[in-house]
Amino acid sequence: MTKSISRIFLLAGISLLCSIGTPSVASTVLAAHADSVVAALKENGYQAKLEKGDDGSPQIITASGGNKMVMTFSSCTKGDNCEYIELIASWSGTSDADARSAVTKWNGEEHFAAAIYLPKDKYVVLYHYIITGSAGISDSSLIASIEYFDREYVQIGNGLTPAK
Repeated sequence: MTKSISRIFLLAGISLLCSIGTPSVASTVLAAHADSVVAALKENGYQAKLEKGDDGSPQIITASGGNKMVMTFSSCTKGDNCEYIELIASWSGTSDADARSAVTKWNGEEHFAAAIYLPKDKYVVLYHYIITGSAGISDSSLIASIEYFDREYVQIGNGLTPAK
């Protein structure tokens, strides 16, 4: 009888473990491999269009919360083996005074992302670097960085016109 009860508990335990499932293994994202970033974005429900920048380095067009952003890859060797990713969002069509005021206020506070104003081009640019290192980062860390960047985009973007 003891063996029957033990067997029932063992089978119940196995059944419980099978119903829970196995935890998903996070993907590793590396700036050196733009395709790993595209895969992580798509696996997490983002659109990701991989392109080449003017210098041949990869860039990804994506969006978070409906806000367009570009992910550029920097410190690359011949357009490959990049060292870090830069998230970039921009606005145009804002008056010089409003743009300067928004950037001055923004940079006077502590933020995850930095802002600059390019008066010649009449753009306000918000940017943040993601260092993946040689070991990479998890896709969940990448997505968390993008989501936080989007919150900052919304915060500074009040009153600014998004660039097309």
